[in-house]
Amino acid sequence: MKLKSLYMAGLLACAATAGHAASFSMSLTPGTPLSFGRSNITETGFMDEISFTGLGKGMYAVNAALFSSVGLSFDKVMLGGKPFNVMSGGGLSTAFYSGQHGGDWTLKLTGSGNGAASYHGLVSVAAVPEPETYALMLGGLVAVGVAVRRRRQQP
Repeated sequence: MKLKSLYMAGLLACAATAGHAASFSMSLTPGTPLSFGRSNITETGFMDEISFTGLGKGMYAVNAALFSSVGLSFDKVMLGGKPFNVMSGGGLSTAFYSGQHGGDWTLKLTGSGNGAASYHGLVSVAAVPEPETYALMLGGLVAVGVAVRRRRQQP
């Protein structure tokens, strides 16, 4: 019986701390927007970490937006160490980000809620061409130009 009560106390302790910091992992696909969110945020201070995986090496153009319900405010929103633009007013918070990142990265949210608050976010990524891609394209255009010029010069 003592082991059962010890087990229940440990389970209760784990459940009580899980509400303050939540960690999620999501897989991104270039060209496909990803929606995420969390509801029923009742704690006065929360910190969520969302890891985005699934992207290969290279740079990606990233656009992200977060919207809160009434009763939730974002204190700090960081994506891979770079801050979001956070705007608050009328009991609502919104946060926007546009930039470039490579590989996998983490979104860190801190804020406070007073009741059954929630937030929703949307992330969209697109591959950014590397300089070698532009060099190859330019080389192809030069080759086409040379071929057209030779064709015009032939009698």
